[in-house]
Amino acid sequence: MHPSLSNMLLGEHFEDLQAFGLTPASFFELDASKRHALAVSISTARSKGHRSTISDACDQVSQKGNYVPVSSLLHSGVTGIPQNVFTRISDENLWSRKQYRQFIKLLMNKSSQSVLRHSGNISTKDLVILNELPEAWQKPKILKLLNNDVQARALMCLGEAIRFVAGDTREKAFIGAINRCLSFCGVEERFWRILYRDQEVPRLPIRRTESFQRIYSEKQYKMLAKAGHCFGDLSMIEAVISSESLFYSWSGAKDAGVELVRDTGPFGWYVDQACRPKARSLTKPQMRSLNNDLKQLEAPVSSFQWSRKVQNAFRVLKK
Repeated sequence: MHPSLSNMLLGEHFEDLQAFGLTPASFFELDASKRHALAVSISTARSKGHRSTISDACDQVSQKGNYVPVSSLLHSGVTGIPQNVFTRISDENLWSRKQYRQFIKLLMNKSSQSVLRHSGNISTKDLVILNELPEAWQKPKILKLLNNDVQARALMCLGEAIRFVAGDTREKAFIGAINRCLSFCGVEERFWRILYRDQEVPRLPIRRTESFQRIYSEKQYKMLAKAGHCFGDLSMIEAVISSESLFYSWSGAKDAGVELVRDTGPFGWYVDQACRPKARSLTKPQMRSLNNDLKQLEAPVSSFQWSRKVQNAFRVLKK
């Protein structure tokens, strides 16, 4: 375990707990009140008798885990403190069991271990970010650039956008470029240069697939209007004829319609609305099915507007 990490998790009690043979994992399994009780016992132990009691307590913790009663964790020198003082403690200065479990799991990740070895000092912020970042993004320099997990998610969003347009190889190139940055000042320019490299104008979605049929004739939009969609409105008819948007009927739900709108930059198209007759929303399973079927259109089509997500990510990184 990294020295600064052990100090952060166990404070000045780390060496004593090791001396008593208690593993960090066993200590983390205790409720906050029991961890505080054991910490108080360790820090106030003065005699051999006290230390013998603590040794027995640590053995019980190793065997029984959190089922050990608070009373068995207190030596005679601190039993004058009412036990209900410890049972009422909710202060998580020694952290909650859930947090410890998350970070024990994190420390088992080889990539995370590599990052931690390269960090001179580790803070809770670093661990939260590491827990958020997927393995491909866990680089020491990237970790130092991030202030919080919100920025971590924003940075990954940029990688996902590049993958959507240009594939995994280009995303890896972006990760490499970020790991050479000293700050986020140059991230936006690097993002666009890597994204635009060797790119062509996004293809137009094809007219007909197994699940989609493009609406481009009077007969088709009248059929949708009859089913309960608002294609009787003059503005909708004009939108179809002028191709301001691309409208499709979709077989994944009865009489469902999907509107695609051209996104900015290289991101292709996005679903502006998808609904059943009378503007009823698709169910969650239907939306998942629609997202999967969008691949049939043989063009970059997303269920959300990538350009907006990317601009939001840049705003977060600049804070």
